[in-house]
Amino acid sequence: DIIYIRVHTETVGKQKKVPGGDMSINTYDEQKFWEEVDILFPDIVKAITSLAKKSYISITNLRNGVTWWSEKAMEYFGMQENYTIRGQEKSKRSIHPDDLEDFRRGFRERVAGKNMDEPWEYRVRDGSTYIRISARAKMLNDKDGKPFVIVIRYNNYSISDEVDATTGLHTEPALDREIMEFLEESGQGALLKIGLDQFSHINVMYGAAFSDKILNCAAQELLRPVKGKGYVYRLSGAKFVISFKKVYQSGTA
Repeated sequence: DIIYIRVHTETVGKQKKVPGGDMSINTYDEQKFWEEVDILFPDIVKAITSLAKKSYISITNLRNGVTWWSEKAMEYFGMQENYTIRGQEKSKRSIHPDDLEDFRRGFRERVAGKNMDEPWEYRVRDGSTYIRISARAKMLNDKDGKPFVIVIRYNNYSISDEVDATTGLHTEPALDREIMEFLEESGQGALLKIGLDQFSHINVMYGAAFSDKILNCAAQELLRPVKGKGYVYRLSGAKFVISFKKVYQSGTA
């Protein structure tokens, strides 16, 4: 089973142009289309969410507090059921203590209709390390214009091509793109390059698995002071870069 919502648009007496052709679609054609796929609509939603490689979807009914989770969300977060009561979700992956309030505040703001165009990020434990999750929401209103359903997409950064799986940080291609955007904007900013000394010896003596834990811990420590002020990137090996887009005359970000 799946909760689904369909939004009807009234176009009485009007026709819609089909892209790339002269043929038009009238109201009857549109209504007939939805009537014919109506029986498959829940399966269509499931198919769409299953195609997302690194995304997890939730749909929350704000009237009764029931949330539907996509299959991939259930698998990754370790949930027992597709449906949960808002605030009573049980997941095998815990949110980083430093990010718990950010996660709650981000959800409350979106339910209140605030910052809908902006994602909010937090970290969840994945084994012995933490990975970054980016969430973005869309609100659907009922026929009276009141908030009815909120749809949230959670992106797993550890699966992204431009995100390092070990640390959850963006990699060099993402840094290069930010530098190009920064130069085009001609703004003030700064880059701070940081490296871990003698890291190759740690790798040789203790192995790759232990070295990866060191890199992940280093990433978490670098993220802590720059939250909301800049971004942290991982380069090759044990090198990192912190970027600040706003630097004041005192030299602080």
